[in-house]
Amino acid sequence: DTNALKSETRRYVKLQEDYAFHLLDAPNAKLIARLSITDLKPIRALRKMLLRKVLPPLDEFNTWLYALPAEPGATQGKRKEAQLRFFQNLYGLLLGEASGPRLAQFLLEVDREKACELLDV
Repeated sequence: DTNALKSETRRYVKLQEDYAFHLLDAPNAKLIARLSITDLKPIRALRKMLLRKVLPPLDEFNTWLYALPAEPGATQGKRKEAQLRFFQNLYGLLLGEASGPRLAQFLLEVDREKACELLDV
């Protein structure tokens, strides 16, 4: 509750566990072993982007992130399929889950060094 932050007497904020996301402590070896070459390519490109000192603004990064897994000339259906698989793989590698928070914003705010460690596939 962001209203709690406005109070000068509060020094913490309570979060519902459903809205708290925690990066894995170690790489998800089981998922990494199952990734195909097609899966690895966009994950490696994302990791390379995250290693930059400066990242693009949120809207530009979000657009890039959604375009990343799609093959050039892919139909809308194939593009959505590739995006879904890519995002599920990212959530699995970072959080150990099949889904999670809005990914672009999360990646811009998370500990990038730790995220890159988990995405080193």
